[in-house]
Amino acid sequence: MQAELGGQAVILGVDAIDQVSYQGLVADVSDLPWLQDVETVGAWELWDAEWRDVWVLDPDNRLVGIYNLSAYDLAVEDNYRALEDLIRSASP
Repeated sequence: MQAELGGQAVILGVDAIDQVSYQGLVADVSDLPWLQDVETVGAWELWDAEWRDVWVLDPDNRLVGIYNLSAYDLAVEDNYRALEDLIRSASP
């Protein structure tokens, strides 16, 4: 999807604090930049994030929407397009 968006958006992952041991696995299957949440930040807790959430922010870092990949499998074309549309709606 990153390529389809043509630079209109930056997509990255944020791993939960207790999932640090899985970072190598993520790197093996994904080319997305991957960040590690740490206790001094606590991003998952601050944002009340759920496993496999996609948080879409506008250029001013305001929340546009949340799309959960466990509920909406991207292998389903309609779900893929819905997420792509949500991301595009956040772009200027």
